[in-house]
Amino acid sequence: MSILPFYKNAVFRITPRDTALIRDLRYILGENQTQFWQRFGVSQSCGSRFERGGTIPFPVLMLTRLHLLEIINDDDLERVNSPNFENEVDVTQAPQERSGPPRLPLPR
Repeated sequence: MSILPFYKNAVFRITPRDTALIRDLRYILGENQTQFWQRFGVSQSCGSRFERGGTIPFPVLMLTRLHLLEIINDDDLERVNSPNFENEVDVTQAPQERSGPPRLPLPR
């Protein structure tokens, strides 16, 4: 069951602010488009279109923004992509504390 059924097939234009943040983050990380976008399950050509202001699927947009805000990290993305993810996650348990940079509050 999808949490956001309305947005399942929705696409959005990436904002100029998002584009600038992505390019800056890629530069800081020293990554090319292939390296950066593969963590979100996106090809280099699609990532390039997104960075030029093309439409972006809602799930990719949200993952990208959450990553830029440091709410999720590469470990989170790798865990979700693992074949055993559904068996590893117990939604009845509270989220575990993790080390690393502090999480930023969500914008309101």
